[in-house]
Amino acid sequence: MNRLEQVHEMVRAALNALAAAAPDRLLAQAEPGWFERYEARIEDYRLRRNKAERIRLGHDIGADGNGILRAVYSQAAPGWLRDIPAVQTLRHVWIPQYVTIDDRLRWRTPDEQLPGTIRQISPYDSDARSGTKRESHWDGYKVHLTETCDTDAPHLTTNVITAPSPGSDYDATEQVHEALASRGPTPAVLLADKGYMSARNVARAERRGIELLGPMMPDQAWQSAEGNGFAVSDFTIHWDNRVMTCPSGAASLPWANETDQGGTSVIGMRFDARLQALSHPGAVHPRRQRPPHHPAPIGRA
Repeated sequence: MNRLEQVHEMVRAALNALAAAAPDRLLAQAEPGWFERYEARIEDYRLRRNKAERIRLGHDIGADGNGILRAVYSQAAPGWLRDIPAVQTLRHVWIPQYVTIDDRLRWRTPDEQLPGTIRQISPYDSDARSGTKRESHWDGYKVHLTETCDTDAPHLTTNVITAPSPGSDYDATEQVHEALASRGPTPAVLLADKGYMSARNVARAERRGIELLGPMMPDQAWQSAEGNGFAVSDFTIHWDNRVMTCPSGAASLPWANETDQGGTSVIGMRFDARLQALSHPGAVHPRRQRPPHHPAPIGRA
């Protein structure tokens, strides 16, 4: 549903719930035109394409929602009316959707709305959220499917996970592993697209005895994007010696186990600029190659 359909359905759901719980009170306080406006669910293809008319309808719906909330939260109203789920949802949705300034109601701009991870989109499912992945946009959930892919046997779905739409595919990878382990022997090899691939997930899978295979996410550092400075792919990692070699052939200091700002365990690798200059007078240190306003690069694996 688009935004106009959502707020209309929020009001309609609240009115239907109040009609069932307190019909006499609703009839006494109903505004003229409510029945005609909310007797049926509106669909986008039935709405007029005129933008100004849609904006006016959105303001009318906003005023109706405010009227319902004022009546329910008035001192004369029974307190139990506020506990009706559809009324609570209406209140939670109206605050981020509308704002009243100098007694004038207006839509909140997209920048003023709550993030998609916490913004409710349905009066009937409080956990449903909006999701975006590249050019695709949807309301609801994201489903992660696992299936067998043997060339000489039928392909069978072995696991289904339903997750919130804004959730990361990286996080779902471990959930897939746990679900498969709970059913019995885990697969020796698990193929995945790059949305599920990360160094952490590969390491976690290996500890479970699973070889997680798939394309890794490309290097997003500014050095790779701009071609200015050394990118991660320009370095060689010597795992046994716990050092890294730069493009000019100089070795890093022994790596250190660290924790990044998000609390993730990482391996930090650094080069001594003074030793670099002595052993390779002609080499240019990455720190001196960075463009203005960029942080100095630190090699990580």
